[in-house]
Amino acid sequence: MGSLDKILGAVNGPLAFPDAFEIGTISTCNATCTFCPYDPETNMKRMDDALFDKVLAELRAHQAAVKFVSPSFKNEPLTDPSIFTRTQ
Repeated sequence: MGSLDKILGAVNGPLAFPDAFEIGTISTCNATCTFCPYDPETNMKRMDDALFDKVLAELRAHQAAVKFVSPSFKNEPLTDPSIFTRTQ
């Protein structure tokens, strides 16, 4: 049983696996939107490969349920030097 299965099962019994995911592989953004609370000076981190592989493994385990995966979550995915390798 994966980590997400444990979390989903702990909330009032089993829930359906989510069908949409946004994965932020890097926390940088090159935009300067005035409405955004994101501070690019303090949040410059990249998801390590082991964690990314773990996320993919959990998604693959539930691939029948997963309909949408986006490599963007409050970030600019093209600032990740590995984004093209990771999205193949």
